[in-house]
Amino acid sequence: MKKIHLVFAICIGSIIYGCNKTNQQTSIKINSPDSLIEISFLLNDTLSPIYKVTYKGKTIIDSSSLGFTLKDFPNLAKDFQIDSSSQKQIREVWKPVLGQYKYIKNHCNELAVYLSEKSNSKRKLYLYFRAFDEGVAFRYEIPKQAFADSINIISENTYFNLTGDHTAWWNEAHYDSYEIMYNTTPISAVRDLILNKQTKSEAAKELYMKNFGAHVGFNTPLTMRTQDSIYIAFHEANLTNYAEMTLALETGKPFNLRSELVPWPDGIKVKSKLPLVSPWRTIHISDNAASLPISYMEESLNPPSVIEDESYIQPIKYIGVWWGYHIGKYAWDPRGKRGIADGANAEVSKQKPHGASTTNCKKYIDFASKNNINYLLIEGWNPTNYTVDSVDNFLHSHPDFDLQEVVNYGKSKNVEIVIHNESMGQALNLERQADSAFARYKKFGISAMKIGWAWHLETKNFTRSWGNDSASVANYTGGKYFQHSQWAVMHYRKILETAAKYNQRVALHEYVKETGIRRTYPNLMALEGLRGNEYNPWDKGKGNLPEHVTIIPFTRQLAGPIDFTPGIFDLLFDKYKKPQRVNSTLAYQLALYVVFYSPMAMAADLPENYENHPAFQFIKDVPTNWDTTIVKHAAIGDYVSIARKYNNAWYVGAVTDENARNLSLNLDFLDNDKTYQMIQYADAPNTSWETNPTAYEILKSTVKKGDIVNLKLATGGGQAISIVPLP
Repeated sequence: MKKIHLVFAICIGSIIYGCNKTNQQTSIKINSPDSLIEISFLLNDTLSPIYKVTYKGKTIIDSSSLGFTLKDFPNLAKDFQIDSSSQKQIREVWKPVLGQYKYIKNHCNELAVYLSEKSNSKRKLYLYFRAFDEGVAFRYEIPKQAFADSINIISENTYFNLTGDHTAWWNEAHYDSYEIMYNTTPISAVRDLILNKQTKSEAAKELYMKNFGAHVGFNTPLTMRTQDSIYIAFHEANLTNYAEMTLALETGKPFNLRSELVPWPDGIKVKSKLPLVSPWRTIHISDNAASLPISYMEESLNPPSVIEDESYIQPIKYIGVWWGYHIGKYAWDPRGKRGIADGANAEVSKQKPHGASTTNCKKYIDFASKNNINYLLIEGWNPTNYTVDSVDNFLHSHPDFDLQEVVNYGKSKNVEIVIHNESMGQALNLERQADSAFARYKKFGISAMKIGWAWHLETKNFTRSWGNDSASVANYTGGKYFQHSQWAVMHYRKILETAAKYNQRVALHEYVKETGIRRTYPNLMALEGLRGNEYNPWDKGKGNLPEHVTIIPFTRQLAGPIDFTPGIFDLLFDKYKKPQRVNSTLAYQLALYVVFYSPMAMAADLPENYENHPAFQFIKDVPTNWDTTIVKHAAIGDYVSIARKYNNAWYVGAVTDENARNLSLNLDFLDNDKTYQMIQYADAPNTSWETNPTAYEILKSTVKKGDIVNLKLATGGGQAISIVPLP
């Protein structure tokens, strides 16, 4: 039976404290519940809709315009009149199936503005603004009306006019990927940095500008800090049947951002019947960076769960054959074809053992069972072909792998299988097989899967610059669609809905970013959406520098749970691959289980690297779901520490960048009347991520509320702590 998630609400939308004909010359204002944030709306001299946002009396978003450019119709952008407006309070507390908190407070005030054109067509446009204590959100509605049954949007002209040259933590806008390093620069430095990074030659630069023109900008979430030390983060919520929004820098207006939607092949951004409701455009606002990683604004802007029986949606901790592919121990494809993770040609691949053989998977099951880890992820088990017409990707296995036998063996050891499907970009093929494949998995007793798309679905005539190369990527769907386009958004939603139909929990890779839809589909466990641990053995010895992780909680994590695949103990893996390595200390890897939120967390290293290793105890102990979360230290790009509670125990994770640090941790979050045993998995005195990354020490002590703990973090280091009440 479906769980009741709405714990307390003053019937959403029922408290209306303003509904009137509005003076056309007067701005309409709405405040956050704590009155610190104010949204103002008005029509300017051309009768175009304009909004402005202030925080504690300071302008955060200066007067910015709203509207659409349409195909076959005049722009929906000016010559409006305000027919009416209304305001209401939303006071709701809801319970997520899985999350960083047991209960979520959704308190905001909403302003609805109903516009119509003054011209004879009288076309209508509705705008909705919500003011939260943590930020603002707004969306469009183009209602059903006489001028058309459907529309094609050429551009959504939403502007975010900044007030200065803010410091930004960003990665560049990309229509197919988020797996890009973060930068820390002033806004004014972004354009030149992107063009210099993306192109080796003038010809490549010319191609980039031809394809993107003024669209030099950002993926979201995008986070900034003003000169007044106010933090702003841009994202979107409830991305449904619409194209993803990136943010473009306006040419000649260096501090103005505008929405830039990912296009269809014909250049149209959104194709829809009326009525059309856009995603919410969200802006987090705070003078404390610590508030960003724990916001639930995006999820609260999504509808409640539509899944009737949620009993199967339980947290997962798992191991897998995955890391063996990336470091070169295993072959992805026993046929000798180059696999997605092999990083080798076919002849080299033939010389490696197949990672997903029945025999090898049973060995992993034995290790998982011995260590009370109840899930094994199996990748590379099925023949994945590199053609659009392949039909057996998700229903048939390689000859050396018997899915039913492995599932049954796992059941005998209390270990469930997480099945992996890599589409190799064959999205249409995956859609065709989803029902039959997912039904088969359910019949076998599999209730969790990871799905990857891997190859980018670029258009045939659109060459996207990737890294330092400009080249078209494989056209596995006939070269029709970008991975973040409206078509792809609908495709991914269909896969998620089909998974829910067969009681499947899913982690998604190469997926359009999360926008809080996991409230509606809580079977969505985690997403990739960033440069995870796999880039360390790939990237010619460079990998992800320690600073990378100290930025992610304040950027990517606003978009929901992260499948980062932490827990690497053999940080150098010289036996298999040189000069690649993981750029962190061992304690740093442990801390990631707390710093990042994911209810589906992987112990990613090889079993032999965990065997009889004392630090593996923390991975076995740490939960993957939480009752409450507190960010204790927050300096974006420098360091972060987060404390999380499950039942009566607390866990703390702290990481730093390339600089060693001492952080003072106040245990003021503990209960007054309890004594706790604290176990610290810490960098040793001689630890360094560059020269001595695996050195660590385990410290045990008794603590109580208010004690101060010194967290000594080595260069590129971290600390993971369990704090459990004594009997």
